[in-house]
Amino acid sequence: MKYIEFIWHALPVNDIAYDLLAADLGEIGFESFIQEDDVLKAYIQDTLVDMEAIEALVEDFSLPRVKLTYTHDAVEDKNWNEEWEKNYFQPIVVGNRCVVHSTFHKDVPEAEYAIVINPQMSFGTGHH
Repeated sequence: MKYIEFIWHALPVNDIAYDLLAADLGEIGFESFIQEDDVLKAYIQDTLVDMEAIEALVEDFSLPRVKLTYTHDAVEDKNWNEEWEKNYFQPIVVGNRCVVHSTFHKDVPEAEYAIVINPQMSFGTGHH
């Protein structure tokens, strides 16, 4: 699947504005969001981009004193779940008695109990 990354700026910068923006974008097909510093990154499959809906959202945003701007660009096509598994899912140690990890982790801390979870979209990581 090919994705488009939209980088959104809200002025004034406002966490509530980004929360509302993410909810509105979710309604028009955006799938994932990352809030970093003063921007919101939003991702959508390239076949689902509806520029008319995006422009209508900008014009009719629910916080009237907030100005929204954005840029967009294609994202490199790769297996994002695999990328996340390799780079972001770290072993979880619970009270030095239990460790939750996956089969691809190396140098797992020793614990009395080990729970092995291979994270997938259908199961998750165990962090919750």
